[in-house]
Amino acid sequence: MSGTPGPPRLPSDDRPSPTPGPTMDAPLPPPVPPPGGPTPPGYGMFSTPSPGARRPGRRQGGLPTILVGGGLCVLLVAGVAVFAGLLSKGSESEPIASGGPTSLPSGSLPSGLPSGSLPSNLPSGLPSGATLPSTPGNFLTGSGVPSGSVSGLESGGSPEDNLLYRTGPLTGVDCKATLTSTDPRRYAAYLKAVLPCLVMTWQAQLVKGGMAFQQPAVEVSKGVIGSNPCSEAAEKAGAGTLPSLYCPTNRTLYFSLGVTAQIKDADYVKQIPAHEFGHHVQSLIGLWPTFNTRYNESYPEDVPAYTLLNRRMELQAQCLGAAFLGTNATTMQLDQKRILAHQNGDEINPKTKGDPKKRLYGSSSSNRRWTTNGWPGDVKGCNTWKAPASSVG
Repeated sequence: MSGTPGPPRLPSDDRPSPTPGPTMDAPLPPPVPPPGGPTPPGYGMFSTPSPGARRPGRRQGGLPTILVGGGLCVLLVAGVAVFAGLLSKGSESEPIASGGPTSLPSGSLPSGLPSGSLPSNLPSGLPSGATLPSTPGNFLTGSGVPSGSVSGLESGGSPEDNLLYRTGPLTGVDCKATLTSTDPRRYAAYLKAVLPCLVMTWQAQLVKGGMAFQQPAVEVSKGVIGSNPCSEAAEKAGAGTLPSLYCPTNRTLYFSLGVTAQIKDADYVKQIPAHEFGHHVQSLIGLWPTFNTRYNESYPEDVPAYTLLNRRMELQAQCLGAAFLGTNATTMQLDQKRILAHQNGDEINPKTKGDPKKRLYGSSSSNRRWTTNGWPGDVKGCNTWKAPASSVG
């Protein structure tokens, strides 16, 4: 509507950040099933259970209308609330560890979270005898941006003709990361299992194409995600409380156990790390500078142009995440039909209807299309930048 603040303008990499704008915006987590309307049976805490199905537990407090979209929502052009108010303002936001938890800190926990220690024998997610090349011994206990990297080209080229598309299918890594509950301990175990798999998979893929690889840093918090280089951008865009985000400024993945626990939908949550890592891959292959330049050329006057750019970026991350999941579907016990059933789009969000500025993540059909394209594992199917606008609508 007229007078509604638009998304923050993105600074180019070669010039200082405008004041008071953020240095760079960040991708947000995947969409959440809507609190009402037609949804698949058993669709987490927001679903209408199928006949005879066990009803989900009582909701903890009132939940707001939640942003939905088929991919992890990029805050690059977002100006809507996601997960606002899910946690109390008093929730602790300090990280459990820079990279991953082994125990939950003492003190007050977000509503509904259990206290106590996480299991000491969390699975590593690595195949028997496998090691992470050029990385710390324990991927989830390092601090800062890991030093492990593989040299190569700093950029794979333009979004339309990137070297990544010529690297062929991903190689499965026998990843055994599984998730049956969004309980904080189980989700922490899932993160500890799946992140090394993602590192192994994408390092091999980028090296195959002659491109440089660097591990992302990882920070897991029990409560809300703490302050980071992208948090100002998230606040300005009204992102609210997030289950996860990727910050390209410091190439760090952030995950919140507390916020994620309130989603209740394991089939949805298990896609989050793969999609966030897809945004990291976009950073490594050099897409962000081009994206920012094109975005600034069109924002705010050309709404169709800058929202189309955002959907291309988001749907590609969705596709890259699906490529990893599909390649490892057997060992990760993933059902493609269930994954596809959990793809929603912009049209599900009541706040999106009638406002073209909110069409940032793609329709349900577009998200299903790009998840399907990525599932076989060949990344050439993830070139959203050459796709007609109708395919990224």
